[in-house]
Amino acid sequence: MSDARSGLLGALGAGAGLWVFLPLGGRVSLTEAAAVLLAPPCLLALARCRRGTALAVTAGCWFAGLAVSQVLHPGPLPSAVRAFAAVIALVVTAGLLCSVLTRGQADRARPRRAVLVGFAWGQLVGLFVTPPSAAGLDLWKFGGGQAVTLLVLLAAERFSPHTRRHALPLLLLVLTAGHLAVGSRVLALVTFVALLGTLFAPLSWRRPGRVRAALLAAAVVAGALVLQHAYTSLATSGALGADQQIKIGFQDGDLGLIVGGRKDFVFLLAAVAERPVVGWGPGAVVPAETKAEAVTWLREHDYPLEVYDFLTFVRPATLYLHSVVLGSWATAGLAALPFWLLAMALLGGGIVRAWRRGGIAELFVLVMAGWHVLFSPLGDTTRGHIALALALALTAVAGGDGRGDEDARDRVALGRADGAAEPAADPESAQAQRRPGGQQHAHRGLVTACLSGQHQQLGHHDDERRDQVPPEGGDRAGEA
Repeated sequence: MSDARSGLLGALGAGAGLWVFLPLGGRVSLTEAAAVLLAPPCLLALARCRRGTALAVTAGCWFAGLAVSQVLHPGPLPSAVRAFAAVIALVVTAGLLCSVLTRGQADRARPRRAVLVGFAWGQLVGLFVTPPSAAGLDLWKFGGGQAVTLLVLLAAERFSPHTRRHALPLLLLVLTAGHLAVGSRVLALVTFVALLGTLFAPLSWRRPGRVRAALLAAAVVAGALVLQHAYTSLATSGALGADQQIKIGFQDGDLGLIVGGRKDFVFLLAAVAERPVVGWGPGAVVPAETKAEAVTWLREHDYPLEVYDFLTFVRPATLYLHSVVLGSWATAGLAALPFWLLAMALLGGGIVRAWRRGGIAELFVLVMAGWHVLFSPLGDTTRGHIALALALALTAVAGGDGRGDEDARDRVALGRADGAAEPAADPESAQAQRRPGGQQHAHRGLVTACLSGQHQQLGHHDDERRDQVPPEGGDRAGEA
């Protein structure tokens, strides 16, 4: 088997292995287990990527912050062990995926596509082989919808440029409406962002960078508000079913779903505000007074607290860590923030590059990972996703700075996606590039003389120079 084929199979298996779990003191994916066993080479692969070393160093700061907070505010030992293991698993898995994405492939796009295909099919298989506990509540929301959407987008990337330009926005609009109809608000929002990325793709190189970034950001914010209003209206009227009508009833308040859909954020922010430097330790045990402040704030802003809220957010002594970045801050203090700030910067850069290249499937995965960092817990179903997104972002710039060449390739790709033909090669230019160095000088001198009407006087000199042509590459070596 060739190295290229084995590399593609490795990428496919690494992506699929993120969704098949082993009961090792918790749910640990096959890919995570392999990364821990191969930790040293995985860390070396991470260090070879641009900003990979910085990611590893900031992860060490996060780990140290957890250790300090555990000493200052001791909590249950199992919680501490799981927190330390999550940091290690996330970093080494990102390193393993970086190694897979850069292994022996002249065309870096092929392993990237293979790992995404494996990621999507692995999630579908994992829902039935090793399903997460939440899958019983809503199979579509907790895995099925994301996998199907990613497979559809991967298939759409194989369309011809003309078909893709016209069919992809309509396809994404249908997917957004479908997710919204079944109550999967996050999937609807992320798919809608991918739709906006498709519609704004022609502006990705025709406008200045700040202008296009501002236009896309404004469109995302406006679109999110429109989606929120549409969902609130449909759910309140009962058009989405009785379950969604009940759900929206205890999530609506002064600030709408921004707070109502994530009431746990208020409790996390109250805990962080009280101890922002060292945090509360991996156990995240906080006093009742801290949670009482969050309850008071919610009631002052007309957010009702139901039985579920009291059982999940108020009654337990620990925090409900339903945000990776805020949960890390609450448990490890400020030492966790450099890692997640760098991670968000990497994800943002990866999103921009995927958008400019027209990689709609990769864009979807990266945006969803960004959502997990902000609004999801660091659990078994999010660690692998975030690690994959970080690896995709890191390997997108693994070749060095070279931004000018990358911009040119992106413009060519966008031109093809828009159905524009590449400029035809100039026969004279192509012939000149094939000439040895001395012939190029002579040819340029002859053209200049022709334009000035003196070409007859230069014929003899041109013949002499042709007889003195140095070997191939001679002029280049001299110039160097």
